Amino acid sequence: AERRKKAEKFGIKTENLDTWVKRTFGYEEKSIDETLKKSVFAEFDFPSWALERTLDEDIGYSYLPLIGLAEAVNVEVPVTKAMTELFGIIFGKNYWKIGITLDKLGLKNLTKDEIVRFLESGSL
Repeated sequence: AERRKKAEKFGIKTENLDTWVKRTFGYEEKSIDETLKKSVFAEFDFPSWALERTLDEDIGYSYLPLIGLAEAVNVEVPVTKAMTELFGIIFGKNYWKIGITLDKLGLKNLTKDEIVRFLESGSL
């Protein structure tokens, strides 16, 4: 829900998981749980070190910029912030200091329109 609210504020259309799975893999189930159990990834043996690395990179390089974008358009993202805090504790890292923030990207204090213009053109 948080992802969709952010996207809507920037005029980006998104789709829910069920729609994406149906479009991508061609099947539809009664619940998200059943959908995921039938997924091609359900039986994938993912080593724990790879999961940790993936989460570590997602938090620092994806979640933080997304939190910043949400704040720029006044969208609350408590779940994303909580996950950032929890994984920081689990991995012993301060993602707010080491991750990619809007400040580090040069986008802090910009309006939504300024951010969109920068992302589309590369300049303000």
